[in-house]
Amino acid sequence: MKNKIYFFVLLLFTFPLTSLLQSEPSFNGSTPGCSGSGCHSFSGGDVSASILNNFQVQVTVSGTSSKVGGELVDENGTVVAVINSTNANPFILTAPSSGSFTINAGYDNPSKRWDSASVVISVASNDSLFFAQGSEWKYLDDGSDQDNVWQELAFDDSQWSVGHGHMGYGEGDETTLLEPGHITYYFRKIVSVPDTSLLDSIYFNIVHDDGAVAYVNGTEVLRSALMPPGPITYLTGTTTFIPNDLENDFWTYKIDKSYFQNGDNIIAIEVHNHNTSSSDISFDCYVSDTYVVEYQTDGPYVFYRNGEIVVKTIES
Repeated sequence: MKNKIYFFVLLLFTFPLTSLLQSEPSFNGSTPGCSGSGCHSFSGGDVSASILNNFQVQVTVSGTSSKVGGELVDENGTVVAVINSTNANPFILTAPSSGSFTINAGYDNPSKRWDSASVVISVASNDSLFFAQGSEWKYLDDGSDQDNVWQELAFDDSQWSVGHGHMGYGEGDETTLLEPGHITYYFRKIVSVPDTSLLDSIYFNIVHDDGAVAYVNGTEVLRSALMPPGPITYLTGTTTFIPNDLENDFWTYKIDKSYFQNGDNIIAIEVHNHNTSSSDISFDCYVSDTYVVEYQTDGPYVFYRNGEIVVKTIES
C-alpha cells in the first residue's frame, strides 16, 4: 500500500504576553476597534497567541463573549494583517513572511479594552529537494477523507503525526508503524528549491505497497500502475495487490522540473491498499537527480528496479 508524503515544516516560537506598544491598536471599526485614541483601555493578560503552519498566528482574546478584532504589526510598524470585527474567538491572522510581529487585539463589550502580545515566526531549514530514503514526513493514518486540500502547500498539517521511512505495518521492518485497516494513507513533505533554473533531472523513488499517487504543489505528477484511472478518493483501492516480492522495491518516476517553484514546495503522496483487509502496507521515498537506466512507462509490466529494467506479469 502506498503512503502519502507531504513536505513542509514551519518552526514557530511564542513569546510570553507582553505590552509592547504605548498606544492602542489602529484597527478600524466601532466593534471592537476604534479609529481614535483614548477609546480603549489597555489591559494586560487579555491576548494570547500561538503559531500555526504557513505563517498563521492564532489569536485568543479573553474577557469577552462578544465580537473581537485585531491586527498584526511588523518590526517597522506596518500593519500586515487585520480583522476588524469577528465572532470567531480565537481568530487567525496570517503574516506575509517570517519575522518578529506584534499582535494588537481588543473588544468593545463589556468595556472597551485592548492588549498586545509578541510573536516570532521563523522558518525551519526545510529539506533540500534531493533527500535520502528514511527521511522525515508528516503523515495521517486515521482513515479519514482529506479530499484534495491536503495536496496544497498552504494546508495546515500541524495536527498530523511525524515519522521517518520506512513506514507501514504488517512486515516487522518498519521504522514508523502505521495504523492498519485503512485504504488510504497520506504523506507530506516541504522541500526548498533556491533556483528552479538550475534543476535538470528529478526522479521520485518510492516504495508503495500497493499503489500511490504523488502531487507537487497540488498538481498530480505520477500515478503508479496499480492505481485505477479517473478521480481518486480515500476509498479508492488499487486494482489488485502488489506481488510480495515487489512490496519493498523502490519504483522510479521522472518528474518534470516545471512543477516546482523557487522557494518552498510541497510533495504530497497518498498510498493506497487494495482493500481494508490488506495484511500490510509500505512507504518510503527519496528524490534523486541521477538514475542508471531510463524508466519505462509501459504499464504494470515494465518497471525500473535497483538499476535494472524488470519485466514481470502482475496477476490478479
